[in-house]
Amino acid sequence: MAVAAARTASKLNIPHINTDIRWGKYPYPDRPTKGQPMEKVARDARYHALFYQLVRSGAKMVAFGHHADDQVETAIMRLSMGSSDLGVSGMRPVRRWGMGESRPFGDNKALGTFGPLGMSRWIVRPLLTVSKDRILATCEKHELEYVNDPTNFQPSLTTRNAIRDYIAREDKRLQGEEPVEEEPKLPEPVKTAIQQLRSVVEVEGDRDLQIAVQRVRERVEVVESQVTNALAYCCISSPPSTIILHSRWLSHIAQRDLCIAMVRRILRYVSPRLWGSVQAEAKGHRKSLLHIVGDIWGSLRTPETRRTFSAGSNVLWVPGVVNAAGDFKRKHTLNHGESFAWYIQRATPLSREKLQHIGKEDTLVRDISDLLVRRPQKAGPAVILYDARFILRFDVAKMPLDVLTCLTSSEHSADSRVIIQPATSWYCPQVIMRQKGVPDEVLADYRWDTLKWQRPIEENARDDSSWVEIEFIRTLGAI
Repeated sequence: MAVAAARTASKLNIPHINTDIRWGKYPYPDRPTKGQPMEKVARDARYHALFYQLVRSGAKMVAFGHHADDQVETAIMRLSMGSSDLGVSGMRPVRRWGMGESRPFGDNKALGTFGPLGMSRWIVRPLLTVSKDRILATCEKHELEYVNDPTNFQPSLTTRNAIRDYIAREDKRLQGEEPVEEEPKLPEPVKTAIQQLRSVVEVEGDRDLQIAVQRVRERVEVVESQVTNALAYCCISSPPSTIILHSRWLSHIAQRDLCIAMVRRILRYVSPRLWGSVQAEAKGHRKSLLHIVGDIWGSLRTPETRRTFSAGSNVLWVPGVVNAAGDFKRKHTLNHGESFAWYIQRATPLSREKLQHIGKEDTLVRDISDLLVRRPQKAGPAVILYDARFILRFDVAKMPLDVLTCLTSSEHSADSRVIIQPATSWYCPQVIMRQKGVPDEVLADYRWDTLKWQRPIEENARDDSSWVEIEFIRTLGAI
C-alpha cells in the first residue's frame, strides 16, 4: 500500500512522506495482541504518526479518504454506545484536529494527545458523501491505481469489519439473496443501532444507511447553526473561560436536540478536558446531556428549584441572577431590574490531599524552573498548555536578569522557583517567583479586555511581564 502511494505521488510530481509506526518505542506501545483493543490502539498510533509529520512539514491541513461506507460504520458504532445525534451524524467533513483524547491515569499520555498545536491544524474529508463502490468504479474507468487492504475483509478482526460484513449480508437479503457463509457474531446493541439508523429513512420508503446518515448530518448542521445564533443572544459578558446564560432567552429555545447541542458546545468551551475529546462533552452520552438539559430548561418555570450542580466534563453550573448592567450574583430571589441566569465555569479541582490519596499529581501547580533554565534562547519561546484552556509562552531571551540569576546561581537556585498556579475563582494561570523566606512575587498574570471582570493588579506584581504571554485558546465555534 505504501509503495503504491509513493508511486502515485511520483507520477503526479507531489512530495511524498513515508513514516513507520515503531511499536514498542516511545511514544508507541507494544504491538497490540489478540484480546487487546487493536482497532483503538492502531488508530491512536496512526493519528500520532500523521500529526507528527503534519507539524514537521509545516502543513496546516490533512485530507483523509474516509468515504460514505466508513461514515455509516462510524455512525453505527457511536449509536450503539448511546451517542446523541451529533455522534450519529458521523465524522465532520471539516474540523480542527483538536487536542486529542484524555487518557486514564497511568496510560501513555503522549500517544493521541496533540496539545495546543492541534487547535491550529485541520482535517478535511472530501469523500464522505461518496460511496466506496462509486470510488472504485471511478478508479476502474480512469485506470487509476488503488490498493485493497485484505484485513478489511476479516470480520473477526475488528468491530468495524464485523459491521461492514453484517451490512453487506443484510443488503443481500433485502435484494432477495441468501448468503451461504456463516454469519459473524455481532453484539445486540450494534444490531439495534443498525435498525434504528435504517428507520431514519424508512418514512421515505428507503432503507439506505448512507442516506440515513446524510439525513442526520443535515439535521445536525442546521442545529449547529442554530446553536451559534442562540449563544450569540443568550450569553452575556463573563470572565474568561466562563459563560453566563440569560434565562429569559433560554426560554425561547424549546427543541430538545438544540438544547443538547448547545450544552455540548458550552461544555467543550469551559471544560479543562482536552478540546475535541468526548471527555470535554460529557463523553457524548445522551443521558448525561439530557440530565443537564433537564436541570437548566426544566427550572425555567420553577426557578426556586435551581441548584448548583456538575454533570460531567469538570464543569460547574451555578444558578443566580443578573442585573441590567450584566452583573451576576449567586442568589435565588429577584430584585427590581434583575433576571435569572446561569453561570458556567470550570469545576473546583480536587484538593491536594485528595489528589495524593488517589495517587495523582496537582496539574494546576507546575514548577517550570528547570524548563526555563534548560531552554536554549535560540529555540524560541517555551510553550506550555495549562489546564487545557490556556497557552503560556515564555520568551527566555527576555527573562528578567534577576529571575535568571535566582534560577541559575548556585547560591539561590535551590530556594528560588518559578511556578504556575491558579488564580481567581476561575482558575486562570498566574506565574510567580517563590523564594525561601520572602512572599511570593507575581511575574505574570492573565489579563483580559472586559473591564468589569478585570481584577486589580496585585501589590507584589512586577511591571516587566512582557516576556510571558498568556492566551485563552478554547473556541465556542462549531468546529
